[in-house]
Amino acid sequence: MHLTRRTFFPAASAALLFQPQVFAATENWRITQMTATDGSIYWQTEGWVDVPAFREQRDAKFKIAFVRISFSEPAPKPKRSAHLVLAGGPGESGVSLVTNLAKRAGKAAFDLFGGDIVGMDQRGTGRSSPNLAVNLKYDLPLNEPGSVDAWRAPMSETVILAKAKIKAQDIELSAFNSVESAWDIDAVRRELGYDTFTVWGRSYGSHLALAYLRQCPAAVTKLVLIGPEGPDHTWKLPSQFDAALFTLARKAGYPSLEKDIRTVLSRLAASPVTVPIAATPATLATNVTIGTFDVQLLTAQAMGDSRSLVAIPAAYARMLRGEFDQIGQLAFMYRRALSLQNAMKPAMDIMSGASKERLARIDAEASQSILGNAAGFPDYQMQDVWKLPDLGDAFRAPVVSDIPVLILAGDLDPRTPIQNARDIAPDLSKCKIVEVLNASHNFDVFGLAPVRAAIKTFLAGLDVPSQLTLSALNFP
Repeated sequence: MHLTRRTFFPAASAALLFQPQVFAATENWRITQMTATDGSIYWQTEGWVDVPAFREQRDAKFKIAFVRISFSEPAPKPKRSAHLVLAGGPGESGVSLVTNLAKRAGKAAFDLFGGDIVGMDQRGTGRSSPNLAVNLKYDLPLNEPGSVDAWRAPMSETVILAKAKIKAQDIELSAFNSVESAWDIDAVRRELGYDTFTVWGRSYGSHLALAYLRQCPAAVTKLVLIGPEGPDHTWKLPSQFDAALFTLARKAGYPSLEKDIRTVLSRLAASPVTVPIAATPATLATNVTIGTFDVQLLTAQAMGDSRSLVAIPAAYARMLRGEFDQIGQLAFMYRRALSLQNAMKPAMDIMSGASKERLARIDAEASQSILGNAAGFPDYQMQDVWKLPDLGDAFRAPVVSDIPVLILAGDLDPRTPIQNARDIAPDLSKCKIVEVLNASHNFDVFGLAPVRAAIKTFLAGLDVPSQLTLSALNFP
């Protein structure tokens, strides 16, 4: 990448200093001087790189959007390393993640990273093109308890319609897989002129980071994985949710939580409950009938965030007393809101797939687990409708490396639990696992001082403690 002649001139007034100002631009990218909320100045490079749909093809059909944040100079010299931050989801915007981080954190971000920060919108999402947004509602019925069987027909129709919309745009859905996305990372690295990346990945971002390490090992100097999802961890084990619920019961001082949950679910299986839903300015008054699967789904969702996780014990205590008004409202909102927003997410997950052994374990555990296989809904249950190719067991094999790796996992995280870290660590000879106590899946990484300190210590090559303790959970 070559810079054009400088076009930025100092602003005439102090007020203008806080406005974005273009430093340089080409057809594919531009550099803008920005001011963070703390007043620090940084340079933001936004652009895209052309990539083929499949690596073996020569024709570049896709555009991968990226952003680079530099606190030291407008146009960093080539042949340097940078930090690449991969968003999770799959489908979240890495461009937005990095730009928001720089804007809000300012000097604190530079203090943590100590160098340039790069983000990208993975193929099919955000500013990258084509975007696989389809925005189709599943249109689930309200007059019967939720279940995979009851919802299969409307959901299948939605998936078929989404596939037709994508095909009409002459887009090959099978190109939206983690192998091709990993090659996109390397295209961004080469476009920006870096020799190597320190790669940060959270949840699905860690899955993609490991794929990139496997495919381009010389391009990765360190890994920081938060909420690890290994090559064979895409589909979640029901037992992981049981374990997190047991930990939650202990922390809440609620030893009968499992028994009470099973009692509520058993009652709903025998006698579904119909809950009246009051009219709002946007909706008419109606009813929603809820059953076991509705409550399992909402519980699995709540377990992803510590703020909603702490409400689970009290919610089941209310349902045990026969009070279903609150859970009924949530079930109503869930059914009305559930939609297929972007086909990239199911495509990535379904093609990453799982080994035969893991699939057999998921199905075996689901029949006994507290929440069944609610965690896999809806994409696990819709695999046969999507009909996408599997990346194969070679993709899901362990990633072997001797680069330094830091893994942080919450002790209450059922989606990317500490066991995932223990699964992948034996093949990473310089791997350090840190268990974050009182943290679920979406714990704050950049806003919590103990977490930032641990990561900074790791980046400096120093030893990191095996546990971090966040503030105690506040149960209602």
